[in-house]
Amino acid sequence: MSIAYQCPSCLKPLEYRPGDPTFQTCYHCKGKIMVPSDTVHQAEMIDADPTEYSLKEQRDLRLAEIQKELQAGNKINAIAMFRETFGTGLADAKDAVDAMQRGRKPDVSRSALQQNYQALQEQQPQSIYPDAKAEAQNPGRMALVIVAALIAMGIAIAVMVLGE
Repeated sequence: MSIAYQCPSCLKPLEYRPGDPTFQTCYHCKGKIMVPSDTVHQAEMIDADPTEYSLKEQRDLRLAEIQKELQAGNKINAIAMFRETFGTGLADAKDAVDAMQRGRKPDVSRSALQQNYQALQEQQPQSIYPDAKAEAQNPGRMALVIVAALIAMGIAIAVMVLGE
């Protein structure tokens, strides 16, 4: 199913279908445009497969896989799977797997998952450039380097011109 939107340049109607590229060319004005994100998301929501598992079903399937590992005697793998799935620490994952081993349901409540999500959101993204943070904290340093380079170039040009 397609979603209608307008070209921002000529305001003519266009259509977006799920899977289409998000950068398109308007066939009316030939302008290069980016499909609005809300149009892309709306198309994906409408086109979503109704047979896809809900989050609860995915969680229950993952817990069943962890239980299967426990029954096979692979407790360490079960703990690792729990940590990976729910983002818990080693001690919490071990306690949850122990509870599963005793036939109890582990605590994977919404509040526990929400805390893990918030903790992930609070982590600072790591830069691939090691001194990028230092450079960002001292913007005057780059200006000083540029000024010094310009002065050096000016002196070099003056020596070349006056030295002839």
